[in-house]
Amino acid sequence: MRNSFALLLLSVAIAFVTVCSFADEAKDSVELTPDNFDKVALDTEKHVFVMFYAPWCGHCKRLKPKWEELAKEMKDETSVVIARLDADKHRNVAERFDVRGYPTLLLFARSKKEGLRYEGARDVAALKEFVKSNM
Repeated sequence: MRNSFALLLLSVAIAFVTVCSFADEAKDSVELTPDNFDKVALDTEKHVFVMFYAPWCGHCKRLKPKWEELAKEMKDETSVVIARLDADKHRNVAERFDVRGYPTLLLFARSKKEGLRYEGARDVAALKEFVKSNM
């Protein structure tokens, strides 16, 4: 019985650390929720690049520092927003854009609000080039 309780506590602690570690470093990108998604991502005056992620996803965790670096590098571009949405928590928003895996990267260019899927390399230079070439 004690072992089961200890295992349960350990599982909860690991889950908590995993979720918190994703949010810790996110500073330059905009956190999206169902309340602000349409206003931010579908803004017809901005190009909005969104990472749909899950806090437990290993690929998302590896991409996170690069995503924040991209946001930092592009913050002077007034027509560009780098954003992220916890698609595991906000599945209703993710389903609207056919997000089936994590991370999914979609660019909502001001002229193409259906979301252009990014399938390229996961490095800052390639991500930045994708945004600039679709502005």
